[in-house]
Amino acid sequence: MATAMLTLPVPREVAQTYAASNTQIQQGIQQMISNGLGFFSHSPSGEDNHARYEKDFYDWTQKTAVLIRAGRWYAIDREALAEEVESLGKSEQRELSNRLSPLLEHLLKLSMAASRFPHDLSRAERGWRATVKTQRLRIAQVLRDNPSLRSTVQQALEDAYAVARVQAAAALDIEEDTVPERCPWTQDEVLHADFWPEAIP
Repeated sequence: MATAMLTLPVPREVAQTYAASNTQIQQGIQQMISNGLGFFSHSPSGEDNHARYEKDFYDWTQKTAVLIRAGRWYAIDREALAEEVESLGKSEQRELSNRLSPLLEHLLKLSMAASRFPHDLSRAERGWRATVKTQRLRIAQVLRDNPSLRSTVQQALEDAYAVARVQAAAALDIEEDTVPERCPWTQDEVLHADFWPEAIP
């Protein structure tokens, strides 16, 4: 039975050197290719890579990483790869929003409890302030690692405030309509390490 040969795109000079080598060397090269690259897609359009993406995501990530390092772009499902790269960016955006929501919630609790629930404030203020400080530090890290996200902070803050408003009302056991409908602080105030809100009546 004839053994199927794996065709690899190689520079012309490499192909010429291979053609001039003896049979034993050629067989050794083919064996190395079969052992090391046997899982690669044989299809120029990346159907095998797409099948892995649909069937086993982890396996797809590992095999696709090897394909990228080998420069075998034609064997990759480009649409799947593009979707995953985009999702990485979205995960950073979600991280920003996930940090802003508890930050805003605790700023609201600090400011509203100061005028309405002084007993709760004296009991919980230390923990609430620690949460604010922690979230500010983590947001600073996210923005340091992803500077382009700074242009999305205002929208993320508005979205996060809608969540924080609900959570703060529930935590303080008050009606949502008694919590300011719009964020009472600027973006710079929310993120500034030394900013602490005044009491909201």
